[in-house]
Amino acid sequence: AMLGWRFRANSALAFGLTMCDLLQAWARSILDFPQDIRRRNVLQVTREVCDECVTLEDFYASNRLVFVLFFERALVGRQHYKQAIIEGFHEACADLRFSHIVCGAVDMVNDKEYATRYIDPKTAPAHIAVRDGQPLAMQKHHVQQLMAKPGDKDTILWHLADLFAGDASPSALAVVADSKDPANFDRHLSRSEFAFVGAIPSGDSGSSADAFRAASRTLVLSGELSKTLSPAQKTGKGSTDRREYGAWSFVLTSVAKVLKSKELANGHVIVFVNGTKTAHADWPAVKPRKQSEREDALLEVMRSLAARVPVSKSPAFGAA
Repeated sequence: AMLGWRFRANSALAFGLTMCDLLQAWARSILDFPQDIRRRNVLQVTREVCDECVTLEDFYASNRLVFVLFFERALVGRQHYKQAIIEGFHEACADLRFSHIVCGAVDMVNDKEYATRYIDPKTAPAHIAVRDGQPLAMQKHHVQQLMAKPGDKDTILWHLADLFAGDASPSALAVVADSKDPANFDRHLSRSEFAFVGAIPSGDSGSSADAFRAASRTLVLSGELSKTLSPAQKTGKGSTDRREYGAWSFVLTSVAKVLKSKELANGHVIVFVNGTKTAHADWPAVKPRKQSEREDALLEVMRSLAARVPVSKSPAFGAA
């Protein structure tokens, strides 16, 4: 489903809408919020009206894969166990800022009804993973691990990767894959018909890599380019291959042997079609004062390159 601003009212409601009604008639995705909120990767899920708020219904409508925390503000800081769970949630969500997963927090002081749909409020704080508006059932080993290490960020990330992708590695949730050797690079290219490759400029401190990750996430979550996260598929006896059911892969590298294997150079954004380089552009030669400006410049370069790629002649590419 397309993400972003959506008008949810029908034409019969066009008359007499107050400004408040009009604002609530649009569903906002994480992409519609300022960069600091996107970096925290946590939206305030509530019926309250504010610049950083979104209803639970609109949250589900605009974000396909979500991680939701139910907590009570009055208890924050009072009990170590409960505080650890809340802090672990926010730490994990920040780590997922370039992933397919969008997080939301529900304060039961204001929105207890949201929580009672899924949990016994007495058990809060608690979190759920949701795909396409439907909560995913946790298995016994998930519950055991989470209870054994309450609030542990690595355990939370493992739990989400296992639920959403059938993969023990949290990297499975990322939109962009980091590649450090030619064989790994080729595997990423082979997973999709189309691929964007970011060859990081030499001497970069990390800001360019983050800009590529942020721009790639925008292209995917907005629905401009197709890349969905699906559970792993069994491909042979005892083996598992996490296959992406989508048209695009996104790969980031600065390793010389990887670049040399495909005759690439640092400081370029490249498009591959069926493993063959078809278009490229220089990394934006700008020195913006803000990281958001760097991301916006790279996003426009990637949009321009994607527009030059022919429409797939094989709609079922990658299907298993």
